[in-house]
Amino acid sequence: MHQQNETDFVPDAGLVTPFMAERLLGDLGSVLILTMIAMTLMSTGSGEVMAVSSIIVYDIYQIYVYPFR
Repeated sequence: MHQQNETDFVPDAGLVTPFMAERLLGDLGSVLILTMIAMTLMSTGSGEVMAVSSIIVYDIYQIYVYPFR
């Protein structure tokens, strides 16, 4: 019978990048991957905030609240 180890579930779970970063760089690799994920989420979040604020200003405020300058 095949004995399972930690590398058996890695490709199936989509965890190849964090696994290799941890193997190559140790704990620093894990920290770097978490930092990159946090930066990606913040970048996406800031883009969403800019999009929503633009929609509010151009589609709601300028049309209904302050239509004539």
